[in-house]
Amino acid sequence: MREKLESLRREALEALDRAASSEELEQLKVRFLGRKGELTAVLKEMGKLSADERPKIGALANEVREKIETEFAKMSSELRGRAMAAKLKAETIDVTLPGAAQAPDGVAS
Repeated sequence: MREKLESLRREALEALDRAASSEELEQLKVRFLGRKGELTAVLKEMGKLSADERPKIGALANEVREKIETEFAKMSSELRGRAMAAKLKAETIDVTLPGAAQAPDGVAS
């Protein structure tokens, strides 16, 4: 169980590093943390553990969940920042360029 959780953490963090869009990030969140996600599947197996192992594995599972959620939040913020920067770059106006000439009737030509 411990190996599954560690493997899941590594896999999730590697997938997050490769995420290039908010949509992809959301798909990864569902895949790892969703109701039918991989972490949930591992947690369902905890009932099979002995009473001594359950608290230790539970603590590790919570640690893994927190780490993945923290990285999701960081990556989400980074992707929003990148999107905003790209939008601002695309919408910049060079105020030093000459304006459009006006025709005598007031319509730009």
